[in-house]
Amino acid sequence: ITTLFPNPASNFVNVEINNPIPKSELLVNIYSIQGQLLKSFGSGIKQPAGSSNLLYPIHDLPPGILLFKFTKPTGEQEIIKVVKE
Repeated sequence: ITTLFPNPASNFVNVEINNPIPKSELLVNIYSIQGQLLKSFGSGIKQPAGSSNLLYPIHDLPPGILLFKFTKPTGEQEIIKVVKE
């Protein structure tokens, strides 16, 4: 993952990713700070190779700290903390 913004956010989070594998799926799960799964994205979303910008709606999630967990097709995972206003 290259960039996630804005942070803090209120309605949407923009994610810029660098994907080395063409037509691969990126799985995105959003958790509360307590570890509860709040939202999941990614099933069937094929990403091109190279940089892509993705927009994730969070307006329906409660305010507080959200954990975005990104899982690449290689199994590599990254967790980024976002403050939801």
